[in-house]
Amino acid sequence: MRRVAALVLALGVLMPASAGASGALTYPKARAKARAAAAARARRQTNITSWEVKRGFRFTSTKWVFVWYGQLSNGQGCAAQLVVRFASTKTTKAVTYFRNETCS
Repeated sequence: MRRVAALVLALGVLMPASAGASGALTYPKARAKARAAAAARARRQTNITSWEVKRGFRFTSTKWVFVWYGQLSNGQGCAAQLVVRFASTKTTKAVTYFRNETCS
């Protein structure tokens, strides 16, 4: 019985903590996800001639917001907020989306 209790205790200590308990979305991971989302958008939307992702700001421990700038082939410039956050409090899967886009 003591062996079983010791085994359960040892496994509990060795198991990684869940994302909700200790995980924070780090800047390098968020920046990589933001750049990947921007590159994917440029591949899909073929009238984007150039784009860049600027410095991100942390809003919570699991959410970063970056500034995205894009240049369109017709000469218009676009700006948007690019959000990177965890999909839920129970996972470390990061999701990205654009919001508040303006072109002029």
